[in-house]
Amino acid sequence: MEQIKINSGIYQCEIVDETGKSLGVLEFYPNDFNLPDRLDKGWKNIQKCLDKAKDTISDHTSTLKSTGDNMEEEDLSVVSATIAEVDKEIKEQLDYIFDADMSGIFGNTHLATPTKSGFLIENLLNALMPIIEREVKKAGAASQKRKGKYTKRYHK
Repeated sequence: MEQIKINSGIYQCEIVDETGKSLGVLEFYPNDFNLPDRLDKGWKNIQKCLDKAKDTISDHTSTLKSTGDNMEEEDLSVVSATIAEVDKEIKEQLDYIFDADMSGIFGNTHLATPTKSGFLIENLLNALMPIIEREVKKAGAASQKRKGKYTKRYHK
């Protein structure tokens, strides 16, 4: 079968942890005109998920602080279910934002895992934003250059 190779504008970057261990390769289209809208909607949904997890944990662990007893089985069940639901929702939103299986590289790691500098999902998106902005600027400059090639004769 014949193949046609096109420049799709896909961006690839390796994600590594703080020790340099490779977690996987992310591939996405930073110049996708739909990306900003998906990013805005997806990030708002991710924030709601993080808030939901924080609220649930806070609500169901308050008795631990006051009594020092173990968490009731019912409370533990609610917290566990919410944490699992939040992870699923965050991973769905990440995949939605980038229109690809971005969450797959994290496997079973919960994307709301707290780190020294915020939640894992926040660290990922904070690291990707400068790349997206840079790539959008590069694409804009290249587009202007191509336009200039065809419109320069009309400028005096």
